[in-house]
Order: sequence, then C-alpha cells, then structure tokens
Amino acid sequence: MPGAPSAGRDREREFRDLLDHAMGTGELFDRLLIASRNNTPLDRDDTPASLLFEILHLTRLQFDAMCHDLSHPFLAHAAATHLRPVLEGTGYIAFMLGHETDNPIGTSAQRATCLALARSREAPTAPCVGFEYNCRGTSDNAARPRRLIT
Repeated sequence: MPGAPSAGRDREREFRDLLDHAMGTGELFDRLLIASRNNTPLDRDDTPASLLFEILHLTRLQFDAMCHDLSHPFLAHAAATHLRPVLEGTGYIAFMLGHETDNPIGTSAQRATCLALARSREAPTAPCVGFEYNCRGTSDNAARPRRLIT
C-alpha cells in the first residue's frame, strides 16, 4: 500500500543509506590514494595534476557538507548552497580532462593552465566575508576601527 506509514519510513531509511554510501566514496578514494602511494604532495608546477587534486579536494568538501546537511532535517534546506560548488568543480575537472566536447582543444596541461589563470584573475574580486582587501591584496581591516554589532 503506497500511502502506508511504513512506506515513508522505508524511503527515509533508503535515503539515509544512500547518503551513507555517498559519504563513504570519499573515504574509499582516500584509501585507494594511500594504497597506490599517490598521496605524496604535488608541486604547484605539476600541471594538471596539482590543480585537479586541488579542485577535487574543494569539490569533495562541498559534497560532504551537502550530504551532511541532507542527513539532518533541520539543515536540509541549506544543502542547495553546496550544490553549485559541487557542479562547478565537476565541470572544471571535466574541462581539464577533456570531457567537455568530442574534440577537446589543447592538452590537459594547457586547459589546466587556462583554468588556473581564470581562477587567479577572479581571486582578487572574490567576496571574503569580514575582510576588505586593497589593490596589493593585503587586508585593510587592521587599520580600521572595529565596530560592534548590537
């Protein structure tokens, strides 16, 4: 019977199991990385591997946060705020690996360099909560008098 209360509990349990499985994929990735001895620090010049690893890490953090929010009814409404960074990170990784078209332009290293340059151009204009930066990239907050919010 579709309207039975037990059907709703089964769906909740299935959803919770799905979230547990999704959270476990990150731990599996870590174990595979360590087992294959590919967990050594990368040089920033090691393109595209270093940028892929950085974006993968940031995307995974957002994915884990989204799954955490979905696992708590009180936080579930906030899960959507983590979805955009997950989708952007996935798109960046696909772009660098050449999965965006049938005939990708350039090499993975060239696409990673293009993306790194675009990210560095956006960094000075990225919103930082609580900080305002001058044109040299240093914080002006130390020189400003602090105002308490009451």
